[in-house]
Amino acid sequence: MLMTNAQTRERRDGMNSDRTQSPAVRGELRRDEPMRRHTSWRVGGPADRFYVPADADDLANLLAQLPETEPLTWLGLGSNLLVRDGGIRGTVIAVARMPVEMHRVDARTLRVSASTP
Repeated sequence: MLMTNAQTRERRDGMNSDRTQSPAVRGELRRDEPMRRHTSWRVGGPADRFYVPADADDLANLLAQLPETEPLTWLGLGSNLLVRDGGIRGTVIAVARMPVEMHRVDARTLRVSASTP
């Protein structure tokens, strides 16, 4: 089960303290998020779950918590995306606001994050 920081605080504050729960994600996790807010055409039904990771480690934490069968949709800026009125099943992962990471592999190769403009 995925938990936001607020849900983690509730559990820690005594409302069912279960230490077997997965660690909280630090990014923004929303349920039934209208995709019209995230497309340039301003159309689209809700995503079951919409996640904006805080950074690459946070994204890895989320992915480790999801069932292997969870449908994933990766979202950049939403400029080439039309979403049907029925929305998107599974988890949408929005990477446009993630911190840009670049690492030089060798003299001719850079490894860059998916959110690099």
